[in-house]
Amino acid sequence: MQKLNHSRGTGLFLVILLISVVLVISGVTVRMIFSGQKQAALALEETQAFYLAEAAIELGKVKLAATAGWFTDIEHPENKEWLISEAAGFVGEMGKGKYKVVRIKDKNILYGIGFLNNSRCVLKVEYSLPIKSESFIKL
Repeated sequence: MQKLNHSRGTGLFLVILLISVVLVISGVTVRMIFSGQKQAALALEETQAFYLAEAAIELGKVKLAATAGWFTDIEHPENKEWLISEAAGFVGEMGKGKYKVVRIKDKNILYGIGFLNNSRCVLKVEYSLPIKSESFIKL
Protein backbone atom coordinates (compact mmCIF):
# COMPACT_ATOMS: atom_id res chain seq x y z
CA MET A 1 0.00 0.00 0.00
CA GLN A 2 2.84 2.38 0.63
CA LYS A 3 3.99 2.02 -2.97
CA LEU A 4 0.50 3.01 -4.13
CA ASN A 5 0.57 6.24 -2.09
CA HIS A 6 4.05 7.08 -3.35
CA SER A 7 2.88 6.40 -6.90
CA ARG A 8 -0.07 8.78 -6.47
CA GLY A 9 2.25 11.55 -5.28
CA THR A 10 4.48 11.06 -8.31
CA GLY A 11 1.49 11.20 -10.65
CA LEU A 12 0.31 14.46 -9.09
CA PHE A 13 3.81 15.90 -9.40
CA LEU A 14 3.98 14.93 -13.09
CA VAL A 15 0.55 16.47 -13.81
CA ILE A 16 1.57 19.75 -12.11
CA LEU A 17 4.88 19.73 -14.02
CA LEU A 18 3.10 19.09 -17.33
CA ILE A 19 0.59 21.89 -16.71
CA SER A 20 3.46 24.25 -15.82
CA VAL A 21 5.31 23.40 -19.05
CA VAL A 22 2.15 23.95 -21.12
CA LEU A 23 1.54 27.33 -19.41
CA VAL A 24 5.12 28.48 -20.05
CA ILE A 25 4.94 27.46 -23.71
CA SER A 26 1.57 29.18 -24.06
CA GLY A 27 2.92 32.36 -22.50
CA VAL A 28 5.94 32.42 -24.80
CA THR A 29 3.72 31.84 -27.83
CA VAL A 30 1.35 34.66 -26.89
CA ARG A 31 4.29 37.00 -26.35
CA MET A 32 5.76 36.11 -29.75
CA ILE A 33 2.41 36.74 -31.46
CA PHE A 34 2.01 40.18 -29.86
CA SER A 35 5.63 41.04 -30.65
CA GLY A 36 5.10 40.08 -34.29
CA GLN A 37 1.98 42.22 -34.50
CA LYS A 38 3.82 45.19 -33.03
CA GLN A 39 6.70 44.78 -35.50
CA ALA A 40 4.24 44.58 -38.40
CA ALA A 41 2.50 47.76 -37.23
CA LEU A 42 5.84 49.59 -36.95
CA ALA A 43 6.87 48.44 -40.43
CA LEU A 44 3.56 49.74 -41.81
CA GLU A 45 4.10 53.12 -40.08
CA GLU A 46 7.62 53.38 -41.49
CA THR A 47 6.33 52.63 -44.99
CA GLN A 48 3.60 55.25 -44.64
CA ALA A 49 6.15 57.81 -43.38
CA PHE A 50 8.24 57.04 -46.47
CA TYR A 51 5.25 57.71 -48.75
CA LEU A 52 4.57 60.98 -46.92
CA ALA A 53 8.19 62.04 -47.47
CA GLU A 54 7.90 61.07 -51.13
CA ALA A 55 4.73 63.20 -51.42
CA ALA A 56 6.63 66.11 -49.85
CA ILE A 57 9.35 65.78 -52.50
CA GLU A 58 6.73 65.84 -55.26
CA LEU A 59 5.13 68.95 -53.75
CA GLY A 60 8.56 70.59 -53.59
CA LYS A 61 9.10 69.81 -57.27
CA VAL A 62 5.79 71.48 -58.12
CA LYS A 63 6.69 74.58 -56.09
CA LEU A 64 10.14 74.79 -57.71
CA ALA A 65 8.68 74.34 -61.18
CA ALA A 66 6.32 77.26 -60.50
CA THR A 67 8.95 79.48 -58.83
CA ALA A 68 12.60 78.57 -59.34
CA GLY A 69 13.74 80.75 -56.41
CA TRP A 70 11.33 79.17 -53.91
CA PHE A 71 12.92 78.19 -50.61
CA THR A 72 11.78 77.49 -47.05
CA ASP A 73 14.87 78.02 -44.91
CA ILE A 74 18.05 80.07 -44.94
CA GLU A 75 21.48 78.47 -44.46
CA HIS A 76 21.49 76.01 -41.59
CA PRO A 77 23.15 72.73 -40.63
CA GLU A 78 21.72 70.10 -42.91
CA ASN A 79 21.53 67.19 -40.50
CA LYS A 80 18.63 64.83 -39.96
CA GLU A 81 17.74 66.09 -36.46
CA TRP A 82 17.62 69.73 -37.63
CA LEU A 83 15.48 68.82 -40.64
CA ILE A 84 12.99 66.90 -38.48
CA SER A 85 12.64 69.25 -35.53
CA GLU A 86 13.88 72.75 -36.35
CA ALA A 87 13.64 73.42 -40.09
CA ALA A 88 10.64 75.63 -40.85
CA GLY A 89 9.86 73.99 -44.16
CA PHE A 90 6.45 73.84 -45.73
CA VAL A 91 4.31 71.60 -43.54
CA GLY A 92 1.11 69.83 -44.53
CA GLU A 93 -1.11 66.96 -43.47
CA MET A 94 -2.20 63.90 -45.37
CA GLY A 95 -4.33 61.19 -43.83
CA LYS A 96 -3.12 60.47 -40.31
CA GLY A 97 0.39 61.80 -40.96
CA LYS A 98 2.26 64.98 -41.73
CA TYR A 99 4.93 65.93 -44.23
CA LYS A 100 7.47 68.70 -44.49
CA VAL A 101 9.25 70.05 -47.59
CA VAL A 102 12.55 71.83 -46.96
CA ARG A 103 14.69 73.72 -49.44
CA ILE A 104 17.71 75.64 -48.21
CA LYS A 105 18.18 78.97 -49.99
CA ASP A 106 20.62 78.84 -52.94
CA LYS A 107 21.09 75.05 -52.78
CA ASN A 108 19.79 72.59 -55.31
CA ILE A 109 18.73 70.10 -52.67
CA LEU A 110 15.18 69.31 -51.72
CA TYR A 111 14.25 67.39 -48.54
CA GLY A 112 10.99 65.59 -47.89
CA ILE A 113 10.21 64.51 -44.34
CA GLY A 114 7.32 62.18 -43.49
CA PHE A 115 5.90 61.93 -39.95
CA LEU A 116 3.49 59.29 -38.69
CA ASN A 117 3.19 58.65 -34.94
CA ASN A 118 6.78 57.88 -33.87
CA SER A 119 8.03 57.04 -37.37
CA ARG A 120 10.10 59.52 -39.36
CA CYS A 121 11.52 59.32 -42.87
CA VAL A 122 13.84 61.87 -44.47
CA LEU A 123 14.47 61.86 -48.22
CA LYS A 124 17.00 64.02 -50.03
CA VAL A 125 16.87 64.92 -53.73
CA GLU A 126 19.57 66.81 -55.59
CA TYR A 127 18.19 68.46 -58.70
CA SER A 128 19.00 70.83 -61.51
CA LEU A 129 16.65 73.26 -63.19
CA PRO A 130 14.41 72.68 -65.02
CA ILE A 131 13.00 70.14 -62.58
CA LYS A 132 12.85 66.59 -63.87
CA SER A 133 12.57 63.23 -62.21
CA GLU A 134 15.65 62.44 -60.16
CA SER A 135 16.58 59.59 -57.90
CA PHE A 136 16.42 60.21 -54.18
CA ILE A 137 18.43 59.17 -51.16
CA LYS A 138 16.83 58.00 -47.93
CA LEU A 139 18.67 59.53 -44.96
